Amino acid sequence: HQALFTRFVLLVEAHHTEHWTVARYASRLGLTPERLNRLVRAEASCSALALVHDRLAREACRRLTYVAAPISRLADELGFEDPAYFCRFFRRRVGCSPRQFRQRQPGD
Repeated sequence: HQALFTRFVLLVEAHHTEHWTVARYASRLGLTPERLNRLVRAEASCSALALVHDRLAREACRRLTYVAAPISRLADELGFEDPAYFCRFFRRRVGCSPRQFRQRQPGD
């Protein structure tokens, strides 16, 4: 179980900005989406999709902190076709808008 979970995490690291579905991750691991979700819940206490979204949100926070590019460009680099959808995703995951997050960072 731990080895499969590690493989999943490595796949997420490699492909989180490509917005793969849970089914695609599962297929790559030779699992059904249901089995992958059970595995992730047992190892990380969250769904596979939540783990993928958490990784994407962490990357968004990192880029908002260290990259001075416009939010719309960061959204595009993170695989979001619509900057407004990125802002909604970010607010749901982090609790504030990307702009508010950026303004709260030290040195700004």
